[in-house]
Amino acid sequence: MSAPVFETNLPPLALFGRHMHTTPATLFVADELFRAGDDYVVKDANGAAILRADAREWSRLEKKVVYDDELQLGEIRDALALHRTVEFVGGAGTPLKVEHRRSEVGGREAAFRVDLGKLTLAVVGDWKAHAVDIVSEDGGLVARVTHDRATLHEGMYVTSQGKTKIGEAAETQYKVEVAPRVDLSLIGIVCICLDMLQQKVC
Repeated sequence: MSAPVFETNLPPLALFGRHMHTTPATLFVADELFRAGDDYVVKDANGAAILRADAREWSRLEKKVVYDDELQLGEIRDALALHRTVEFVGGAGTPLKVEHRRSEVGGREAAFRVDLGKLTLAVVGDWKAHAVDIVSEDGGLVARVTHDRATLHEGMYVTSQGKTKIGEAAETQYKVEVAPRVDLSLIGIVCICLDMLQQKVC
């Protein structure tokens, strides 16, 4: 697949502003699925942690606590809305909601909508397919998500957060290429919300 051509007129998009960059960047989002719930880990191309989202024990998909290092940033949780919606709540930054809502953007069908308050993004493509684009309202590319790998294990595990869990575990990893001037934390949280929603609408 050719390298993504990103939106050039995109204004800076920040949630917390700690992980902004001036050149295209790559993230890896790992979904560690255990019988007690999902944990997510977001890292940059060098393996440095950007954030993590820990499931409340036995809560399955309903709520996850998001951390940057050991600092709690907020929660990702289900929201009451007309369409299936997952929201991030916390911090003083941009509000963030992701909803399963079909529309057309730049002549392409979008299955999900990302509400950032003053700005709306759309998700074009099938989340479980080879590639999904997160685009601006005029269709410009903000981030491209590709399915990187999936593994299945059974036994005792120490998660990337140092927690020990016993049982069956599956890990799915996504590669995310992100446009310049876009907060990596923002895109990481959007990807987690999308993965949670996809599991609900399957």
